[in-house]
Amino acid sequence: MKKLFSVILAFVLVLSFAACTKNKSADAPQEVTQTVFVDKAALEQNVTDGKIPEMEHALGQDVEAMKSALEQQPQENQDDEDYAGPYTLLEKADYTVISTGIFRQFEYCCRADGKVSAIATSDTAFGLENSTFINEIELALADCSAQKLSGAKVPWLPSGEMCDCLTATFGENAVSFLFVDNQLVKTVVYRAEEWTIQ
Repeated sequence: MKKLFSVILAFVLVLSFAACTKNKSADAPQEVTQTVFVDKAALEQNVTDGKIPEMEHALGQDVEAMKSALEQQPQENQDDEDYAGPYTLLEKADYTVISTGIFRQFEYCCRADGKVSAIATSDTAFGLENSTFINEIELALADCSAQKLSGAKVPWLPSGEMCDCLTATFGENAVSFLFVDNQLVKTVVYRAEEWTIQ
């Protein structure tokens, strides 16, 4: 009886190793064909205008006027005990971040002049969903002269977190797609002369 149980247990163990090995090969990166589409003309126009179409506010807006407008809007979750207000304000060393949205997924950054100089989202931007793979977006932006930078430090991720980024510049503004583990985590439109990616 013990021998039969040992044989069955060994068989189950071999099958579980085989299943794990099979899953690893399924997760391995494979050659990617273009599966995402970016309207390059719309992307260029929006970035030039300082906008992300899925976000309400744009570059150049006065922060105080924006906060006032946010406070005037009716809030869906206002009666919820966890409701934290229409926005969250975070003071950094040399800029301020105003986060909006139910999950605070929209960020508006400003320097001392009180004007929005960077907008960022960890949600869909330009029709590209979060967690889209870097090589898919790289293919979609092939005609935009996007520059790829690996191991970059950017001000829009938690301090010290490194990422890969694809950046395209249109006039005075730029758009950067930020990737961690080859997946899109944040999209940022900003005034190129005011923000540095290292």
